[in-house]
Amino acid sequence: ASIEMFQKLLELTLTNSYFFIYNILYKQLDGLAMGNPIAPCIANIFLCHLEETIFRNCPADCTPNFYRRYLDDTFACFDNGIQAYAFLDYINSLHRNIKFTMEVQRNNSLSFLDLLVTTNADQISTSIYRKPTFTGLVSVSSATVL
Repeated sequence: ASIEMFQKLLELTLTNSYFFIYNILYKQLDGLAMGNPIAPCIANIFLCHLEETIFRNCPADCTPNFYRRYLDDTFACFDNGIQAYAFLDYINSLHRNIKFTMEVQRNNSLSFLDLLVTTNADQISTSIYRKPTFTGLVSVSSATVL
């Protein structure tokens, strides 16, 4: 398959999303439909591109000391809250449909994915984090192999 064919198939996939609500058919005009198998991959590519813009043009007074992203969760460290909020304002100004939110440390701790990151003086420690709704139950589905 040629690159042109791939581009055409990708365009068809991304611009022809339809869904039903209350038995009315709608065409999605912006973004990707939830459940679209290609959506996570395209979202990651888009965020990589957005990050290039972020760090190419980021004002020096709000550039993070540390920045890492996993899918749509980002962990960033700043010298102070003023820098953190300035960075949040900056990245939220870059795209009209992308709005970032921010969580801050409480009691020197912050949860990120399944980790609890704790700062003490100049040291950082991590431990397993479980949401308050965690029950410990695991859903297992079985499959029969013929």
